[in-house]
Amino acid sequence: MSRDWAFDMKKPCDSCPFRSDIPLIGAPDWAMDVLQGIRSGNLAHSCHKTDPKADGFKNTKKTQHCMGFLGLMKNMGEFGGSDTIVAMVRGDLNWDAVPTEGLWKSTEEMMLAYLCKYRDEGLLSPHLVAEVNKRMPIRKTR
Repeated sequence: MSRDWAFDMKKPCDSCPFRSDIPLIGAPDWAMDVLQGIRSGNLAHSCHKTDPKADGFKNTKKTQHCMGFLGLMKNMGEFGGSDTIVAMVRGDLNWDAVPTEGLWKSTEEMMLAYLCKYRDEGLLSPHLVAEVNKRMPIRKTR
C-alpha cells in the first residue's frame, strides 16, 4: 500500500523513466499502464530502484515514492494523490522542492515519445503505427 512508502528521495534517480533528458526505458506496456493508472486516479508511483516488485530493484530498506513521477504530476498541475497531500501536511514532503527540470511536461508528451520508440523498434501493431504516424511523422527516437 502506497501510504507505507517513504518520501526520502530529493530528486529522480539517474534511470528514472519519467525523465525526458535520458534515453527512453521501459517495456512497451509500461507507459500505457502508467497513463491508465493516472486516468483511473492512481496518483502514486514507487521508485523502480526501491520497490521489490519492480525491474531495477536495489535492496533498500523502504520503498520510496518516485520523485520523477511526482515531478510529472507537478508539471501537469496535479498534487499526486492523497498520500502526497498527507506527506505535505506531516512535513515529510516539501512540494515546492519537488524538481520538474528534465521531466516530461505531460503524460501525452511522454506517451507519444514512448510510442514512437516502440514504433521504431517494430513493437507496435500496424493499426497503432498508423495512429502514431498521424501525430508524429516518422523519425528516429533517442
